[in-house]
Amino acid sequence: MSFLFDREPGPKEQLDAIFRRLEEDVLTFVKEQLQRLHRLLASDYPECSESEEEESREVLNITLDFLKRMDQEHLAQHLLNRSKVGFRDKLKCDLQQRFSRVFEGVAKAGDSAPLTQIYTELYITEGGASEVNQEHEVRHVETVSRRPAAPETITCEELFKPRPHSPQPIRLVLTKGVAGVGKTVLTQKFGLDWAEGRAHQDLQLLFPFTFRDLNVLRDTQFSLVELLHHFFSPSKDLCSFQQLQVLFIFDGLDECRLPLDFGRTRVLSDPTESASVHVLLVNLIRGSLLPSALLWITTRPAAANQIPAECVSMVTEVRGFTDPQKEQYFRKRFIDQATVVISHIKSVRSLHIMSHIPIFLLDPLQGSTEASGTNRTRAAPDSHTDTFYSSGENLLETPHSSESPDPEAFYRSAVDQALQSPNGHLDLFLRFLLGLSLSTNQRLLQGLLTHTGSDPTNQETVKFIKQKLDEEGLSAERSLNLFHCLNELNDGSLVQEIQKNMRRYLSDRTLSRAQWSALSFVLLSSDSDLEEFDLRKYQGSENALLGLLPVVRVSTKALLSGCLVSERGGAALASALSSAPSHLRELDLSYNHPGPSAES
Repeated sequence: MSFLFDREPGPKEQLDAIFRRLEEDVLTFVKEQLQRLHRLLASDYPECSESEEEESREVLNITLDFLKRMDQEHLAQHLLNRSKVGFRDKLKCDLQQRFSRVFEGVAKAGDSAPLTQIYTELYITEGGASEVNQEHEVRHVETVSRRPAAPETITCEELFKPRPHSPQPIRLVLTKGVAGVGKTVLTQKFGLDWAEGRAHQDLQLLFPFTFRDLNVLRDTQFSLVELLHHFFSPSKDLCSFQQLQVLFIFDGLDECRLPLDFGRTRVLSDPTESASVHVLLVNLIRGSLLPSALLWITTRPAAANQIPAECVSMVTEVRGFTDPQKEQYFRKRFIDQATVVISHIKSVRSLHIMSHIPIFLLDPLQGSTEASGTNRTRAAPDSHTDTFYSSGENLLETPHSSESPDPEAFYRSAVDQALQSPNGHLDLFLRFLLGLSLSTNQRLLQGLLTHTGSDPTNQETVKFIKQKLDEEGLSAERSLNLFHCLNELNDGSLVQEIQKNMRRYLSDRTLSRAQWSALSFVLLSSDSDLEEFDLRKYQGSENALLGLLPVVRVSTKALLSGCLVSERGGAALASALSSAPSHLRELDLSYNHPGPSAES
């Protein structure tokens, strides 16, 4: 007789039982997840909760891998897109809240406006180099204001589309523009259009950053995934974005304080690997990190060379408003007073030039027609603080400070300092400073300026400027700006004189340096077409060329044939054309004598 006794299972039997149970649970879980993914593709599956999303992430990745092994790339991509719908909707909602309203000019509590209501299309051109631009932004604005509409304009919808002349895919767009021209608002409008489904729907994810915000994290280590989690809370639900079409926007390269060293920064390609923020940025820009991602970087011109040219697919420039766009903006913002404002802006050349910059048209313009008479400088002081702040010079400091500074000495000092600036970076500031001395503007500013002018002071300043105009060695560009200063002071005597007696002066060859500068001012201030400039219509002489160099520089074609241009005139012409961007494309210097000057 035998007896059977129950015995405890051994270690091997226990392990086998655990794995049989594990196999059943895993197969059940995978089967359920695959059914969910199947229903997701069939479009009848409700959006996953966060906990379900957590459970299915690994299964999703495994499923995508097996679909690709089965040569079902299209189905894998479709599944990936559908699985991100919930996250993408959260991100879009986040961006809508962020960009739906904007502050115009200086931010004030409760002073925001709906972006779609106030936004006016900007004039954006394609092309140009990304190297450093030494020309001061004020001079750049004045040059652009005379530029005819270029055929190479581009819209936001076309930024990342292959161009007809270059079918290569566009990965990184570098957009330049002077301060206040609308670069930041442009990126915000782009993001809002994507978030609200109006445009750019080929992009699956869009992450807008500012360099100002990234500067704060200079000493912090992040992986790219962690950086996204830090700035965009919805991205915490994101498991993978390497197979998605992603756009990173980095606004304000000129404000970057991160060491973007493309020669020494180590290569990084893993989005989960931690590194300093500048390492992440450099590798994103290089294309080492997320090579399929698109990048859009905005900057003021002087900082554009921080990005190596080989990394840039296309350079664009925001030039502000064209005249029709400007009028459209006025009619949106000043519904009842639009016609008056437009007429006023057109009547003052300095305002007309600067009004191409959107920020110039903001808060200060609301008072532009309040004062009696023509208020020439009302729109300037607040809007251009950032443009002149970087100069590092205090134009308002007199040579000998005292408790009661001499107003005449103050303005003379300002004129001298502006004339000594190497690239004219104080020119426009001087114009506005002198314009602020007028009694009409003094009333508007209600005594906010420390140094105030008076009619006798202004008369002495006018005399001082006229003396400077006849000095030896004063460049044509500086002379031209002094005429703008006289215009701000409501003194048009020299201009009126040249307009009245121009024919006699030209025939007698008796024009002084100041009068040549006055003629330049008249020509550049007029609406006449400067496409072709023929010096012989005025006077075929080297002195005429030296006096009218600013006009030559903004013309497309200059005819200087037989004008007795010597080595001196040729050198001055070459210097004028190389010192700042020029429109000149065709130059006729035939029948001249490049030797010693033929004129006394």
